[in-house]
Amino acid sequence: MAEGRCRCIIAPLAALAAVLTISPGCGAPGEARVNVVLIVVDALRADHLGCYGYPLDTSPFLDSLAGAGMRWSRVQAQSSWTLPGVSSIMTGLDARTHGAGRHGTDILAFDAATPTVATVLHSDGYECAAFMNVYLLSADFGFHRGYERFRCHDLGNGRAAATVDSCITWLGNRDGSGPMLLTMHLFDPHDPYDPPGPYDTLFARGPDYGLTDWVFEDHESPYSAEELRDILSWKYDGEIRWVDTELGRFFRWLRENGYSDNTVIVVTADHGEEFLEHGGFGHGKTMFQEVLNIPLIIAGPGIGPGISDGLACQMDILPTILALTGSPAPDGLPGRDLLAPPGDDRFIPSSNVNSGLVPVVASVRRGDDKVIWDATSDTAVSFDLAADPGEREPLRPDSSLVQAVLYYWATPPAGLPLPVDRGRIDRALRDLGYI
Repeated sequence: MAEGRCRCIIAPLAALAAVLTISPGCGAPGEARVNVVLIVVDALRADHLGCYGYPLDTSPFLDSLAGAGMRWSRVQAQSSWTLPGVSSIMTGLDARTHGAGRHGTDILAFDAATPTVATVLHSDGYECAAFMNVYLLSADFGFHRGYERFRCHDLGNGRAAATVDSCITWLGNRDGSGPMLLTMHLFDPHDPYDPPGPYDTLFARGPDYGLTDWVFEDHESPYSAEELRDILSWKYDGEIRWVDTELGRFFRWLRENGYSDNTVIVVTADHGEEFLEHGGFGHGKTMFQEVLNIPLIIAGPGIGPGISDGLACQMDILPTILALTGSPAPDGLPGRDLLAPPGDDRFIPSSNVNSGLVPVVASVRRGDDKVIWDATSDTAVSFDLAADPGEREPLRPDSSLVQAVLYYWATPPAGLPLPVDRGRIDRALRDLGYI
């Protein structure tokens, strides 16, 4: 199997070689400013990618990208669902500070005055476009700000190929006279897992039991938990391989159309996905690592190949991009430029679940030490992720981590997060399976 997998990866490496040619520095006098392509893949677990050690060949093109650039092995999402997670990517702020997400019965958008990667780069002379694929990332939540071209499909499942087409069309119509930011959000690994053929059976590990109703945690289901987990897992893997194939097509287009030498590609996720590790499916309900551990790959000019074991998070993506473009960073960003020398250990917070049926929880991670705090009962447990990566053996709460999570929970929003119309939200969340 290992030999066959290597053969699958050789071709994507060759296809990407020209895209990822390393040139010294960026933004020097007389040089063109670096372009940025920011790709957010929904519900993408790091540990289901080959470059993160997954045994199945789900991600040959992303593995090639990781081999040509930098990959971070420990990346923490700031939430376990899309709205607050992508808000952290775009603003460089934690979920309490930007305030977007579920708060009681309200769903809030971050303050309209909050700087984002698009508003900063647009103000610095970048042409900006975004192609999103879920209502939670629409203009109703402010994600359009800073983009001259913005398109969001409320229900984006099955749109990987169409989204890549839209990105290619936009790039092909540019005059190429200035730098650009292109943001691409691909929804497909999100449930329902229904990849097109041949990806729907590519990783089949048994019969599908005729399963067509993707209702998680349905106690009336005729299937055992193990059967459900197995079926959903290989369908999920098929979605990843389909998205990876479409990204490979996009990367080839960049190589063939003059974007090879001056484009930085950033690939990450909004959150992960759980498959019964702690009793549930999906995401948005817990703060365990299966929903918080996400990939981060950055490749392009001036970025040599390597792997960083330093703890990173979604809040670091904005300052890293701004450092690469030489653009001014907003004041007070808590994140780091990940391509600069690492600093001391720090507390990485995560919070905001998307259900009124589960306790309000938050977590803080420092290195491999982590605390999960239940705000409803004011109780906490700690985990040593180095010794117990599956979070099976809760420890007595670490006092410094508890203090950190309580301090984080007391953080006021940086602006005035505003509620979005619940009628539209509830229809979208129902269609997405959240409610």
